Amino acid sequence: MNFATVGTNWITEAFIQAGSSLDDFQLQAVYSRNIERAQTLADQYDAASAYDDLEQLCRDTNVEALYIASPTRHHFSIAMAGIQHGKHIICEKPMCSNAEEAKRLLAAASEYGVTIMEAIKNMYFPAWETVSNHLDEIGKLRRASISYCQYSSRYDAYREGTVLNAFKPELSNGASMDIGIYCLHPALELLGMPHTVQAHGYLLETGADGQAAALLGYPEAQAVVSYSKISASTQPVELQGEDGTITIDHINHMHRVTLTKKGETTVLWENNQEDSMAHEIQAFIQLCSGEDVRHIPIERSIQVLQVLDEIRAQIGVYFPADTEE
Repeated sequence: MNFATVGTNWITEAFIQAGSSLDDFQLQAVYSRNIERAQTLADQYDAASAYDDLEQLCRDTNVEALYIASPTRHHFSIAMAGIQHGKHIICEKPMCSNAEEAKRLLAAASEYGVTIMEAIKNMYFPAWETVSNHLDEIGKLRRASISYCQYSSRYDAYREGTVLNAFKPELSNGASMDIGIYCLHPALELLGMPHTVQAHGYLLETGADGQAAALLGYPEAQAVVSYSKISASTQPVELQGEDGTITIDHINHMHRVTLTKKGETTVLWENNQEDSMAHEIQAFIQLCSGEDVRHIPIERSIQVLQVLDEIRAQIGVYFPADTEE
């Protein structure tokens, strides 16, 4: 499949490098608002074309799919442009600034007959598939405790007086959107949409959240999610059932998964190598080809955004995109 990338940051290069490990991936074009950056990246990875005009990119008939890694604020408009030109879309998490935007993309993708998928890499890791395959061994799931606290190098700049994109609400960024989403996707896959959401967070002077926590309530279970870009934690993930507990060392870097029952612990998965984005790219390619493959449907991405919308409303994070038509 011939891909074009939108954006020229580190995650774009990680995507290209991961895709290049697959036989059915071809980088066809690179887009950036700065043509020099686009051309440099295209030359580096042997892409045929470089663009600084989105309309020209979308009209390139050699491009079958767009990978979007621009700031979240622009995901909707770029994805919509691609969809309306018949391009399949794989969009870096979060899919959009809010659930309403994502619903509009789903409707458009259905109208134009293209595939749209959120690039939420941890849900495609082999380790997570291992977790899914062993869930029945812990009995009825009663509590999911999912934490992702990673001190951001960009927070150093913030403390010194320089506000980078990661802490700009005008770009639909902040802790909930950047890393909280890694906690919410597994929570909703395990337990579905919560009946209640109770959230608390800490807002920076920019209006972006530096950290937050939420209690997701269900009739017979709870999910506790906590995340931060201004502090770090080594707390593992626990899925607590009536008959046992599954423990994951890190929700976004799954190197070790264990099962504990009756005081005995068994290693279900162990791999010290870093998981790349190749798993999600392969799933996307297969999905576009009409294959029946395990994936996160766009409907789930919309649900996650609905929970994020509620968390943001409770802690007071507002994006300009929330009031745009």
